[in-house]
Parts: sequence; structure tokens; C-alpha cells
Amino acid sequence: MIRKLYRWLVPALALVALIVVVRAAQPFRGPLRPALMDSAQAGELDPFKQDYQSLPPEEAANYWNDWAEHYSHEGPPSKVFACFTKAIQTDGKRSLFYENLATSIFLYRKDAAEYYQLTEQQVFDLALSCYRAALQRDPSNYGLAKEIARSFYVIRPARTEDALGAWNDALQLAATDRDRQDVYVNMARLRIGADQLTEAEELLRRVTLPEHADMKAVLESRVAAQRSKLAGVDPQPEAPAPKPASPHAKARKHRGMRS
Repeated sequence: MIRKLYRWLVPALALVALIVVVRAAQPFRGPLRPALMDSAQAGELDPFKQDYQSLPPEEAANYWNDWAEHYSHEGPPSKVFACFTKAIQTDGKRSLFYENLATSIFLYRKDAAEYYQLTEQQVFDLALSCYRAALQRDPSNYGLAKEIARSFYVIRPARTEDALGAWNDALQLAATDRDRQDVYVNMARLRIGADQLTEAEELLRRVTLPEHADMKAVLESRVAAQRSKLAGVDPQPEAPAPKPASPHAKARKHRGMRS
């Protein structure tokens, strides 16, 4: 009797152990996300063909954001746009998704022009509209306002007045002297580029922190050179300006993109 019980018990215990191992190896139930797989495995799946409709809205939005970030590294950009758009459609209250889409459009401008069937200038307008939608949903976010303002350095031809307006918006949200003076430096650069030299000098007078001293000196040299040029006097050679960081070299895991 005991031998028969033992013969039955051993396979039963083995089955229970197997079930425990399988469940431990599959902690996520529902549509798979790229974070749970390596790139090759993720590349074999189509997020649009998984059962994402079973997820609550917030989880579904995160699902699309995760896949968009995956495609931002692995490509193609068209799927980045599509997945961020699905995240917005699923949860349109979250600033993050609009910001991520805007940054993607700026980063992949040529692909965005083809995907949305837009001109380059219309692509810029679309990205800026996404950024503004992000700021509307997170109106006290200085970092986001600064990101929007820096985006104008990418746009050609320059949109100086729009850029100044964006930097002024960032200024209203700046909470520290460091942030405010960073804004003054950027606004001064734009004023110099537009030959608004008196306004540029006024902004530079407000810049007093040592960390901005090098850029301030360069910009003051540019003002002097520009005044000499306008007066018909040969200007002294300018000191080279420190190269500004790309406005979108930040980001998320992809500028990385924020998640």
C-alpha cells in the first residue's frame, strides 16, 4: 500500500514543482512587453497583434510606450510614431507620451515627413504642437519648457520670435538663479542673431554666475563685433563659442526617451 502511494506521490510532487517553476518564469500575464525579452525575441512580435485590449487603460498606455521605446532603439521610426500615438490615444492625460512623440519627430524628421506626408516645416510644427500639448498637461515643468525652447535651434529658417517666446515661457517657470541665467544666455544668443544688440546687452548684464562666464564673454565679444560691423569698422576676431549640446541629445532612454 505504501509503495503504491509512493509511486503516485512522486510524479504528483514533480508536477507541482514544474508548475511552480513555469509560473515563476512567467511573472507577466497578458501581452508581452519588450522589457521581458531580448531584442531578437521582441523583433519577432507584433505589438498590434497581441491582446492589449485586455489591459486597463493606464497599463495599456505603458505597454505602447514600452514598445515605442523599443523601436526607438531598434527601428523602424514609423513604429515609434505609431506606438507613441497609440499611447496618447489610450491615455491622453499624460504629458510624457506627447513629449516622447515630439522628441521622436524631431529626431527622425525625414522619417516623420514621409510617415505623416508633411513638409519639413510642417514636421516642425507637428513636433512643437506635441510639445505644447505636453506642457499643457504638465504646466509647471521647467525642464520641458526649456526643451521646447531649445528645439528652435534645430529649425531652419530660424523662428526667432517664436523661440524668444518659448524661452520667456521657460523663464516664468525657472525657480533658481541658475535656471534664470541660463535662460538669459539663450535669449541673448537669439537677440544677437537678430541684430537686437541693446536687448542682448541688457540680458547679459543679468548673467553673473561663474558657470556662465565663458559663454557670456563669447556673446559680449559677438555684440562688440556686430556693432563694429554695423559701423563699418573691421571687428576683432571672435573667440569660438562653446558648442551647445544638441537639444535632443537628452532624453528618455533614447535621448534617450523618458519613461
